[in-house]
Amino acid sequence: MVSLWPRSQRKVPTFGNEITQLDFVRSLREPCILSKDFTTNFKADIFLSDYKNEHGISPVDYEKFLNVFDPNHEVSVEQIDPQSGQKVYRRMSLLDFVYLLQEGGDSQVYLKDWHAQKEFSLPSNIYHDHLPYFMKMDWINNEKWTESDENPMKGDYRFIYFGAPGSRTLLHEDVFRSFSWSYNVTGFKHWLILPMHRKGEFLQRYPEVDDFSTIPNVIEDFELIEAIQEPGEIMVMPPGYYHQVLNLTECLSINHNTINAFNIYAVYEELCERLKAVLKELDDQRELRTEDDFAETVELVLNSDYRITKRTMFQLAQFIQSDRSQKLKNDQIIDCDPPSDIEATNFWTFGDIRVVESILNCQCDCNDASRHLLSPNPCPTFIKQMNAIDYFFSQFIIRKIADSFEQ
Repeated sequence: MVSLWPRSQRKVPTFGNEITQLDFVRSLREPCILSKDFTTNFKADIFLSDYKNEHGISPVDYEKFLNVFDPNHEVSVEQIDPQSGQKVYRRMSLLDFVYLLQEGGDSQVYLKDWHAQKEFSLPSNIYHDHLPYFMKMDWINNEKWTESDENPMKGDYRFIYFGAPGSRTLLHEDVFRSFSWSYNVTGFKHWLILPMHRKGEFLQRYPEVDDFSTIPNVIEDFELIEAIQEPGEIMVMPPGYYHQVLNLTECLSINHNTINAFNIYAVYEELCERLKAVLKELDDQRELRTEDDFAETVELVLNSDYRITKRTMFQLAQFIQSDRSQKLKNDQIIDCDPPSDIEATNFWTFGDIRVVESILNCQCDCNDASRHLLSPNPCPTFIKQMNAIDYFFSQFIIRKIADSFEQ
């Protein structure tokens, strides 16, 4: 199993059950992998064969996979055209996609960004019930409005990826400054990641490049980090990191893009920067349109560019504020002042979760207090603390955007 991409000696750190939530929060400045310790109770083996292949892992059982879904369901599949070498996308049934996987060949078929969780209402015990609480803190994928037409995001950001050996996702950063995580059900993936402190220089020198491997000496020149992700591991990617992924073997993974209190301020700041750019781009149209028409055009362009608009974020924050205030009804915790530095972009990644607990004056005494963020089922006291943090952040976003509407 040899990668077609260059290798790096700088590795993404892997954490097992020994990590505390404090160390985990501090680690979120950079990509990390949560080991198989965190997925031992997942039930994703409903997709897998009972035997081990030549790589020592259980591959996807195609019959089981099709039985979980619908063989006739249409999906969009990425392929490499053998003549041009270019990516092409074709609509086909899941059954036809599986046939192509079985045939092998050079087309490197890849089913990407498939909203299977929403389209088929996957049983929650496959993975969701057992996720670390940090991954359940998800304003777009794990709220009561996620599946409804009221969802401000107009859909979820939960996906299944299923690709042949050699299929890949080229250089990109994840949408709207989201946290992303990728649970590798089976197969081996090669990740190449650009360190944040080299991002500006890289984009200045190579603004059009979409593949690290096309640049000579890129590993050393830009200090790229790598990971070979194994079955059962979860890659956690903080906002803003440029990365690309190669499937070394046939791979099935479950991916989420997440907004929560850990990154909502970064999402808001990026929205403000994108908005400035859109306003500058459309400035020559301002006098040609009515005020309402111009505002609507700005929203449309911003949505196309960033996937989130001021209106979307305002509505999402209102939903969160309303929901959390109901959950904390008659609780003095929401009458407390929020942490003084909550508006700092690096509040979480350079902060200390114990500061939050002490400010809220609501520390729990349970035996697992140092690991709540990494536990699937933390105690009610901790959940209340996190709901309060959500409440404070949503209030802050509402105030910021409301002020901008008045300007």
